[in-house]
Amino acid sequence: MWEAEGLWEPAQALSLARKLGMQVILPAFDGAGRPYTPPAVGGLAHTWLRIDGAGPTSRLRGVLAEALAHALSIADAPNPVLLFAGPRAYANLRAFATEMAIYEGEDENEADELGDDEDE
Repeated sequence: MWEAEGLWEPAQALSLARKLGMQVILPAFDGAGRPYTPPAVGGLAHTWLRIDGAGPTSRLRGVLAEALAHALSIADAPNPVLLFAGPRAYANLRAFATEMAIYEGEDENEADELGDDEDE
């Protein structure tokens, strides 16, 4: 397990970790608050995402939790590993869990609506 710190870009750290057969911890958000975008090939394999705030804040606001939930839903990772760290770890975990419940509920509603259209 390696946590890339300093001047490492996530793509560089992930590439080196994969070459060495290691798992890597990367920040879930970049400095501007955008969620990490996994590479098209390999997705989030061998990658753990650390959530300890986004941008200049340490609070995972609803819009950031929603953006991360969406990024994970389209990533090539059936079971992504998320690490909640920092003084607001528990609050951020609750915010993300709430957002995931809403996000999954929307997916179920869309599936129900599609199923209703097929019955007609």
